[in-house]
Amino acid sequence: MTGEIVEGAIIMLVIVFAIFHMVRKSSRNIFEETTSQQAEPVKNDDRMDNE
Repeated sequence: MTGEIVEGAIIMLVIVFAIFHMVRKSSRNIFEETTSQQAEPVKNDDRMDNE
C-alpha cells in the first residue's frame, strides 16, 4: 500500500515538473517574440529619420 502511494507521488511530481517546464519555455518564447516585435518598429523609425 505505501509503495503504491510513493510511486503515485513520484509520478505526480514528474508530471507537475514537466508541465511547469513546458509553461516556462512557452512563456519565454512569447516574451522573446513580443520584444522582437517592439524592437522592429524602432529600427524602422530610425531609418525614416535618416532618409
